[in-house]
Amino acid sequence: MPIIGVEPEEEIERQTKKRTGMLTVVLILVIVIVAGIWFWLYYLETNSRDQLLSLDAKITSSEAQIEEKRTMQEEAQVLQKQLSSLDALIKNHIYWSKTFKEIENNTLKKAYFSRFTGDAAGKKIVLSCQVPDFTSAAKQLVVFREAEKFTDVDISSISINVEEGKAYIGFDVTLSLADDLLIPYLER
Repeated sequence: MPIIGVEPEEEIERQTKKRTGMLTVVLILVIVIVAGIWFWLYYLETNSRDQLLSLDAKITSSEAQIEEKRTMQEEAQVLQKQLSSLDALIKNHIYWSKTFKEIENNTLKKAYFSRFTGDAAGKKIVLSCQVPDFTSAAKQLVVFREAEKFTDVDISSISINVEEGKAYIGFDVTLSLADDLLIPYLER
C-alpha cells in the first residue's frame, strides 16, 4: 500500500538539491551584497580620508598665508605709525632760512660765527661770534639791537682767544626772535 504524504526519495532529493541551490544562490548573493557594501564603505572612508588630508593641507597653507598677511599688516601698521610721526615732524618743522637771512643782513663784515644753537619754542638763538677787537664786538651788539627782527639781544661769555698768532674776541650773543622769523612748514 502506498504511503500517503510521503514523497518518493527522488522527489525529496530533487527538492533538497533545489533548496540547497537556492540557499547557495541566496548565500552568494548576501556575500556579494555584504562585500559590495564593505567595498563601498571602504571607498567612502578612503575618499573621506583623502579629502580630509587635502582640507588639512589647505588649512595649513591658509594659516601660513594668514600669518604672513598678519605679519605684513603689523609691518604696515608700524610703517603707518612712522609715517604719521614723520608727518607730524614735518608739519611742526621750523625753517630757519628767514632767520639766517636776517642774521646775515645784520652781521658786520669782520664778524663770523662758529656755533649756532636754536630754540624754536623759546624763539631764541645763541650764536658764538668772533670779531677782531672789542670795538667790533660793541658795533656788532649795536647792529643786533637796532635790528627790528631781534626783540632782545644779550651778550655773554666774552673771551680773548689767540689762534695762529692772531688774537680775536669771542662772545656768545643770545637773540630773541620776532614771531615772523621762524616759518613753520605749513606757512612755507
